Amino acid sequence: MSGYGEVMVAFILFSVIFAGMVIMSRMLAPKNPYKEKLDLYECGSPILQGGYKMDIKYYLLAIMFTLFDIEILFVVPWSVYARGLGIIGFIEVSVFIILLFAGYIYAYVKGALKWQ
Repeated sequence: MSGYGEVMVAFILFSVIFAGMVIMSRMLAPKNPYKEKLDLYECGSPILQGGYKMDIKYYLLAIMFTLFDIEILFVVPWSVYARGLGIIGFIEVSVFIILLFAGYIYAYVKGALKWQ
């Protein structure tokens, strides 16, 4: 069996298992809806009415976390294949880490990491 055939068999098998789990949960799950259960729910607080302002610090922190967290996806594979990449790979990753560190220092100087 070729590589594509194995992938197709696995895809079909997982699809059948997934469909079976969904169907069985619908058939066997208890059904007792009530008002509180059917209400909208957002992050543990009631639905926000107009006039509520969210502080921008939360968004900035989330964006910075995402940026600095995604950088790990680039550094970890390099550390695994560091010897095979040679000096050119080392220079490229060194420039990448220097730019990442410069961004971190810039965020620190601008006060984006301070929580008041």
